[in-house]
Amino acid sequence: MLLLPTAISMVNILLSLVVIPATGENFNLAVYSPSPCNDVLYSNSNEEAVRMAVETVNNDTTLCPGLNVSYSMYYTGCSSAEGLATFVATAGGGELHPPADAFIGPVSTEVCTPSAQLATAWNKAILSWGCLKSALNQLPTFTRLVPSSSRVAKAVAETMKFYSWVHAALVISMKPMWKELGDYTYKALKEAGLKVDVQLSVSKETTSTEMAEKLGNISDIPDIKVIILCTGSHMSNSLEEFMVLNASHNLGFSSGRYAFISVDPLLNSAVARRFHAVTASTANHTELYQSLLTLAPSPPHQTLQETTGESWIETRRMIQEEGIKQHEVTLRIKPN
Repeated sequence: MLLLPTAISMVNILLSLVVIPATGENFNLAVYSPSPCNDVLYSNSNEEAVRMAVETVNNDTTLCPGLNVSYSMYYTGCSSAEGLATFVATAGGGELHPPADAFIGPVSTEVCTPSAQLATAWNKAILSWGCLKSALNQLPTFTRLVPSSSRVAKAVAETMKFYSWVHAALVISMKPMWKELGDYTYKALKEAGLKVDVQLSVSKETTSTEMAEKLGNISDIPDIKVIILCTGSHMSNSLEEFMVLNASHNLGFSSGRYAFISVDPLLNSAVARRFHAVTASTANHTELYQSLLTLAPSPPHQTLQETTGESWIETRRMIQEEGIKQHEVTLRIKPN
């Protein structure tokens, strides 16, 4: 979900990463938003947020005086093939839209890599507010507003070590975004000398009975103290997380027997959906949510007003490399 401050930040960051035209010239952004296909990052207010952000930038004489910033908004459809086709067809403009000078999005996991590679080939800046793929860090024109899967995974390992938890069960959603995060988390835990004793998968097709049967295997291993969920969180409307937690509650896992770590790098993008899907369902699960720690991205320390000139370079590094802060507890953990 594109909130107005996030949209303003994205526009300003992109303008700092490209060669700005001379005063009085136009600068066009191509903005790619998910379509309403149950995507956690879709909102019918996305376009309104971008419109207001562009107006704010154009009206602020301290940001880009004399420069006329415009945008073209595109929705990427309900499949990866449709999303990539939309990007390729619109990146160069058309009869109704001018060519793009820079890109915001796409955010679909399957479309991130080819879109970022094309933008690099065209030598145009591209900014993502939802792509977690770690390999994209190698592309010189790519910048992200969320930490990469590898950085998030290291934060999970640091959390485990902080609490002296050595043994874990890992539950991974089969959605591509979370699948990569789960793979990196498994690797990071192993490299940190920690043990993943059980690794389970969950998808929207998994039934409650199947989930309970899978989780039942965890109780046979006495050393496991924590269950790590690479599924997205209840804060970003994750059906998979709710399915796991509901089955865990029914098995008696939430009575203090286990701690749960839910990993959600997209939380700040979807913060307005906090508890949207599960509020009515959590009344009887109070003890379960008291056992839940949610790891989420930490935004840059600098504000827009403090971030000008050469400090944009530092802001870009912070956006790409910023650590993870733990919501709902006072502890703050930052990976090395």
